[in-house]
Amino acid sequence: MANILNYKYEIFPTRPQRYQLNRILRESRIQWNKAVTIRKKLKTALLSGQIKHVVNACLSSDKKARGKRPGAIKKFQDENPSLSVLDLKSTARLYDVKNLVGKLIDINDRCFDANVIIQQLKDRYLSELNARKEAKAQGTDGKKLPKLPTYWKLIGAINNYAGYAAKTYMDDSFKSPRAMTLSPVRFNISGSAEAKKWNTACNPSKEQRAYGATGDPRYKRRCEGFASQTQNTNTNKLILKRNKSGHVIVINALPDGMRQVPIAYHRPIPDGSKIKTFTVNAKAGRFFAVLSCEVPDSAWQIAPMNAGWHAGIDPGASTSLTVALRNSQTNELAQFEADWKFLKEGKVKDKLEKMQQALSRKSGPTRNRTEEEIQDALKNFSTKSAIKKLASDEREKEIAKKEKWLRSTKVRNVDGMSKRWRRWAQRVSEFNLEIANKRADVHHKISRALVEGCDIVGIGDWEPVREVSYRKRLKAVKKEVKQGIAGASEKLKALEEEKSKQGPKGVRKQRRGGRDRGIATLRRLVKEKSERAGTLAKINIRETGSTMTCCVCGYQTGPKKDLSIREWKCEKCNTLHNRDLNSGFNILMKTEQEIASAQEAARETVPTVTRTKIQGATRQEGRKSDLRATGSLGSGDTFFYGHAGIALPNLWNEEVPKALKSLIEMKIVRSLSMQTSAETGSGTPP
Repeated sequence: MANILNYKYEIFPTRPQRYQLNRILRESRIQWNKAVTIRKKLKTALLSGQIKHVVNACLSSDKKARGKRPGAIKKFQDENPSLSVLDLKSTARLYDVKNLVGKLIDINDRCFDANVIIQQLKDRYLSELNARKEAKAQGTDGKKLPKLPTYWKLIGAINNYAGYAAKTYMDDSFKSPRAMTLSPVRFNISGSAEAKKWNTACNPSKEQRAYGATGDPRYKRRCEGFASQTQNTNTNKLILKRNKSGHVIVINALPDGMRQVPIAYHRPIPDGSKIKTFTVNAKAGRFFAVLSCEVPDSAWQIAPMNAGWHAGIDPGASTSLTVALRNSQTNELAQFEADWKFLKEGKVKDKLEKMQQALSRKSGPTRNRTEEEIQDALKNFSTKSAIKKLASDEREKEIAKKEKWLRSTKVRNVDGMSKRWRRWAQRVSEFNLEIANKRADVHHKISRALVEGCDIVGIGDWEPVREVSYRKRLKAVKKEVKQGIAGASEKLKALEEEKSKQGPKGVRKQRRGGRDRGIATLRRLVKEKSERAGTLAKINIRETGSTMTCCVCGYQTGPKKDLSIREWKCEKCNTLHNRDLNSGFNILMKTEQEIASAQEAARETVPTVTRTKIQGATRQEGRKSDLRATGSLGSGDTFFYGHAGIALPNLWNEEVPKALKSLIEMKIVRSLSMQTSAETGSGTPP
């Protein structure tokens, strides 16, 4: 597997260069929205049973024999000797049919007739649809319903065709200026197997679907970047050195004469690297160049400290991270907490709210309807024949619903946005970018410190609540009611009652605060960097019962659901616990047990594999003595050493990782009071 790293630099285009870059971004947005429109129309036709229209559209694109296509057609012909007598055009036709229908029907000479393909697909599609409807009517569980392979195969063909048709539309309608090469850019936005954004939007992952992603790409109001494959795999040809004025980067998408753009080349790309993809991003009026490079092993690998520390991490809403550590060599215990204070409290949050309030008072691109406009719209709505036919109570209900929608939605401001609105919108965008950069900096430093200083890292699976929107759930339940599924009416009534209830006070801010910390991003970074450092990382340790279970004796005597209780004493062993720290130690033990079990299974499967067994990971008894290990911590109030007025943790034998030291200076990481035993009153951890 290639060692891929991304290098991000800010670029400083001149006014003409900025105009051309904005032009490319504008055309990229048009291309994306065109692909969304084509896909939406074809999907609607498929749902209404118009198989003929879908097949004819997907087979109508005249794809030219360029790139990897000739080789793929030749390979397809070699795999089917019966097609050796056909010419390239005929073979290409059957190759497109194969990509369209896959293994649904046999590919032979009869496939030259589109009507044969359409009839076979239509019969299969209708039979699968009828079988699914019958199963639903019988109350079959959703996971046990018959599959729809024909439907999903045609949806995949629609996704590919929509991207390619949008690219063809752009090439025909928007001619590039002289000496401006936009074809690679348009090919990577949509219409290619390498168009990651389009493919991800059409085929979201399981985690994205859990958060409400439906696989239907949305229209874009703006495009934040474009990517293209570069032919300059050598860094010296893409990033040039200028005398006295720094470096410049070559952007081939720009016209001749303005392809060299100044760049802040603050981090050199390692020698021997190959540039795979070149991306230009625009955020808050600033432009950035992102180079995806294949780097040598010496630059990709992270050197671990091998100090024997194991970390259990409890993410939470009140404190971002609580880290519990145990040294497998000396059996020492340590702990610290990390909190993104610039997002949680202080002037940053208040400043952002005030800026957004000031922006809302300016004349922007949209505005609220006036009272006269609302009354005119309601008058026209009440005179419709469909509304007049309703009963008086239902008519009033529909009119009230329409009035609520008119007051909550905005219309386009015909007079245009004011200069003050533009100025304040720029300020808000720049401030949000500043917060995002701070958050990314903390994520990278924490993940780097963990994989460098620890041999094993386990992160709990806590995630802030992210409910699927009420509108999507309501639409799904109404669809079930229309289909006549048993129990759907009761679900609809319960959903409407749930909507009318008011949630607990402050829960919205709490959810927003949890999401702002970006724990999912931190998990991804820890997983990626652990592979580079050779650290064992488990990023989704199940937290069930970790808060109420005493990490010393193992009895569940802690608080169950009351989040206001931050400290509690175990009724069995009289140990005074910090809620988050206790959960961190439990997550640490679960991590060690899972890794030990995996190593044991691997040892039984492959006897020749030798692995180091995790000390104490499989112990079920003696938890109290295991966690009451004595070491250099003594009975002091803290496990931090003072250094120049800043508390530095004595976690590693030689030195603290640079990333962790930087976080301590930023006051993101700080010491955490140890858990104590009520029996002895000592300051040693449990």
